[in-house]
Amino acid sequence: MCGLKSAAFVIIFGDAIHNFIDGIAIGASFAISNQVGIATSIAVVCHELPHELGDFAVLIESGLSIRRAMFLNFLSSLTAYGGLFLGLAAISVDSAVEILLAITAGMFLY
Repeated sequence: MCGLKSAAFVIIFGDAIHNFIDGIAIGASFAISNQVGIATSIAVVCHELPHELGDFAVLIESGLSIRRAMFLNFLSSLTAYGGLFLGLAAISVDSAVEILLAITAGMFLY
């Protein structure tokens, strides 16, 4: 990512991985049932709001314009869709959904 300070790059890269894992959690939850999926989605939203605001503040402090920080934050959030599809694909693999949900629960507890 040309022209980004190292702190901004680390935030964007780490956030992309984090959002991918959130997508896996949501997909695996919906693979169990709509109720579990909705509950997990609400938990992810409650978790992500302060997290994204903090990331945004670091990006602004790193010298990015508000517009560029929002755009890069948006791009990193798109990785959640990849995780979502992977989580939904886990339906066809024996015990994968249970393993993914166990990891998800641990992630929220940590």
